[in-house]
Amino acid sequence: VECHVYLNQSKMLDYCKSKDIALVAYCTLGSSRDPLWVDQNSPVLLDDPVICAMAKKYKQTSALVALRYLLQRGIVVLARSFNEKRIKEFMQVMTELLVLKHCEISCLRVTIAVMKHHDPKQLVEQSVYLAYVSISQLTIK
Repeated sequence: VECHVYLNQSKMLDYCKSKDIALVAYCTLGSSRDPLWVDQNSPVLLDDPVICAMAKKYKQTSALVALRYLLQRGIVVLARSFNEKRIKEFMQVMTELLVLKHCEISCLRVTIAVMKHHDPKQLVEQSVYLAYVSISQLTIK
Protein backbone atom coordinates (compact mmCIF):
# COMPACT_ATOMS: atom_id res chain seq x y z
CA VAL A 1 0.00 0.00 0.00
CA GLU A 2 1.04 3.61 -0.35
CA CYS A 3 2.47 4.50 3.03
CA HIS A 4 4.63 7.37 4.23
CA VAL A 5 4.69 10.00 6.97
CA TYR A 6 1.77 11.90 5.43
CA LEU A 7 -0.27 8.73 4.79
CA ASN A 8 0.71 6.54 7.71
CA GLN A 9 -1.93 3.79 7.27
CA SER A 10 -2.25 3.26 11.04
CA LYS A 11 -5.51 1.30 10.83
CA MET A 12 -4.17 -0.88 8.02
CA LEU A 13 -0.96 -1.52 9.98
CA ASP A 14 -2.91 -2.46 13.12
CA TYR A 15 -5.05 -4.87 11.10
CA CYS A 16 -2.02 -6.42 9.40
CA LYS A 17 -0.23 -6.88 12.71
CA SER A 18 -3.34 -8.51 14.23
CA LYS A 19 -3.36 -11.06 11.37
CA ASP A 20 0.44 -11.50 11.27
CA ILE A 21 0.64 -9.91 7.81
CA ALA A 22 3.63 -7.83 6.73
CA LEU A 23 2.61 -4.40 5.48
CA VAL A 24 4.69 -3.52 2.41
CA ALA A 25 4.91 0.19 1.59
CA TYR A 26 5.53 1.96 -1.69
CA CYS A 27 5.79 5.74 -2.28
CA THR A 28 7.70 5.77 0.99
CA LEU A 29 9.07 9.27 0.40
CA GLY A 30 5.68 10.73 -0.45
CA SER A 31 3.32 10.57 -3.37
CA SER A 32 4.40 11.39 -6.87
CA ARG A 33 4.40 15.13 -7.47
CA ASP A 34 2.58 14.62 -10.77
CA PRO A 35 -0.04 17.39 -11.09
CA LEU A 36 -2.60 14.79 -12.18
CA TRP A 37 -2.22 13.04 -8.83
CA VAL A 38 -1.22 15.59 -6.18
CA ASP A 39 -2.33 19.16 -5.60
CA GLN A 40 0.83 21.16 -6.30
CA ASN A 41 0.03 23.38 -3.30
CA SER A 42 0.24 20.41 -0.94
CA PRO A 43 3.41 20.12 1.16
CA VAL A 44 6.40 18.13 -0.07
CA LEU A 45 7.17 15.39 2.45
CA LEU A 46 10.96 15.74 2.30
CA ASP A 47 10.66 19.51 2.87
CA ASP A 48 8.44 19.08 5.94
CA PRO A 49 9.85 21.28 8.76
CA VAL A 50 9.49 18.54 11.39
CA ILE A 51 11.29 15.96 9.26
CA CYS A 52 13.97 18.49 8.30
CA ALA A 53 14.51 19.40 11.97
CA MET A 54 14.88 15.74 12.90
CA ALA A 55 17.28 15.18 9.99
CA LYS A 56 19.38 18.11 11.16
CA LYS A 57 19.31 16.84 14.76
CA TYR A 58 20.55 13.39 13.72
CA LYS A 59 22.84 14.67 10.94
CA GLN A 60 20.95 12.61 8.37
CA THR A 61 18.88 13.35 5.30
CA SER A 62 15.13 13.87 5.37
CA ALA A 63 14.77 10.72 3.27
CA LEU A 64 16.54 8.59 5.88
CA VAL A 65 14.35 9.97 8.66
CA ALA A 66 11.20 9.25 6.64
CA LEU A 67 12.32 5.70 5.83
CA ARG A 68 13.43 5.00 9.39
CA TYR A 69 10.01 6.14 10.64
CA LEU A 70 8.39 3.38 8.59
CA LEU A 71 10.94 0.70 9.49
CA GLN A 72 10.58 1.37 13.21
CA ARG A 73 6.84 0.90 12.88
CA GLY A 74 7.48 -2.59 11.47
CA ILE A 75 6.69 -1.73 7.85
CA VAL A 76 8.54 -3.29 4.91
CA VAL A 77 9.88 -0.41 2.82
CA LEU A 78 10.10 -0.39 -0.97
CA ALA A 79 12.21 2.54 -2.11
CA ARG A 80 13.27 2.77 -5.73
CA SER A 81 15.64 5.02 -7.55
CA PHE A 82 17.72 5.07 -10.70
CA ASN A 83 20.17 7.44 -9.01
CA GLU A 84 23.22 5.63 -7.60
CA LYS A 85 23.72 8.22 -4.85
CA ARG A 86 20.14 7.79 -3.63
CA ILE A 87 20.37 4.00 -3.73
CA LYS A 88 23.44 4.15 -1.48
CA GLU A 89 21.60 6.58 0.79
CA PHE A 90 18.64 4.19 1.06
CA MET A 91 21.02 1.40 2.06
CA GLN A 92 22.30 3.59 4.91
CA VAL A 93 18.93 3.39 6.61
CA MET A 94 19.76 -0.20 7.56
CA THR A 95 23.35 0.47 8.62
CA GLU A 96 23.17 3.87 10.32
CA LEU A 97 22.53 3.91 14.04
CA LEU A 98 19.58 6.23 13.56
CA VAL A 99 16.86 5.29 16.01
CA LEU A 100 13.97 7.68 16.39
CA LYS A 101 12.60 8.10 19.89
CA HIS A 102 9.01 7.00 20.52
CA CYS A 103 7.88 10.61 21.04
CA GLU A 104 9.42 11.57 17.70
CA ILE A 105 7.60 8.73 15.95
CA SER A 106 4.34 9.90 17.54
CA CYS A 107 4.98 13.47 16.46
CA LEU A 108 5.61 12.41 12.88
CA ARG A 109 2.24 10.66 12.91
CA VAL A 110 0.47 13.97 13.50
CA THR A 111 2.34 15.95 10.86
CA ILE A 112 0.18 17.76 8.34
CA ALA A 113 -1.00 15.46 5.58
CA VAL A 114 -2.75 16.63 2.47
CA MET A 115 -3.48 13.99 -0.12
CA LYS A 116 -5.45 13.94 -3.34
CA HIS A 117 -7.10 10.62 -4.10
CA HIS A 118 -9.22 9.67 -7.05
CA ASP A 119 -11.32 6.71 -8.07
CA PRO A 120 -9.68 5.15 -11.13
CA LYS A 121 -13.17 4.73 -12.59
CA GLN A 122 -13.65 8.49 -12.60
CA LEU A 123 -11.89 11.19 -14.57
CA VAL A 124 -9.07 13.04 -12.84
CA GLU A 125 -11.16 16.24 -12.98
CA GLN A 126 -13.67 14.56 -10.65
CA SER A 127 -11.03 13.89 -8.00
CA VAL A 128 -11.76 14.25 -4.33
CA TYR A 129 -9.35 16.05 -2.01
CA LEU A 130 -8.89 14.66 1.45
CA ALA A 131 -7.01 16.64 4.03
CA TYR A 132 -5.86 15.43 7.42
CA VAL A 133 -4.46 18.27 9.43
CA SER A 134 -3.23 18.47 12.96
CA ILE A 135 -0.42 20.19 14.80
CA SER A 136 2.96 18.64 15.45
CA GLN A 137 4.20 18.95 19.00
CA LEU A 138 7.82 18.01 18.40
CA THR A 139 10.42 20.29 19.90
CA ILE A 140 14.00 19.94 18.80
CA LYS A 141 16.59 21.18 21.27
